[in-house]
Amino acid sequence: MVGPRGFEADGQDVALIDVEVLDAKGQRCPTDDARIDFAFTGPAVWRGGYNSGKTDSTNNLYLNTECGINRVAVRSTISAGTITVTASRSGLKSAQIKIVAMPVKSVDGLASFIPQHLRGPAGK
Repeated sequence: MVGPRGFEADGQDVALIDVEVLDAKGQRCPTDDARIDFAFTGPAVWRGGYNSGKTDSTNNLYLNTECGINRVAVRSTISAGTITVTASRSGLKSAQIKIVAMPVKSVDGLASFIPQHLRGPAGK
């Protein structure tokens, strides 16, 4: 999930990535709570995810699913390019997503645009 203008290489934009464990029929496994390992490449900062009630579960390159799902985040840098995030677990097929961090214009470190935000109902 990225903002309405896409993923911007402004050093503060965040992309959220959902991961879920599916069975052979493509259905989520709601009892799954095992570890998933992540790897990433490209111009981003890994922010990781969170496991409810588990101490020190943030910012790691691994995370357990909760009811078969979880979410991780990457933050943009000021460099444009492609970020690749891979999720893997022994015995399951790995999954990969590519997110393009688009360049933003700035002069001497100053941008002439307002950071994007998600709009609620009725565009507010």
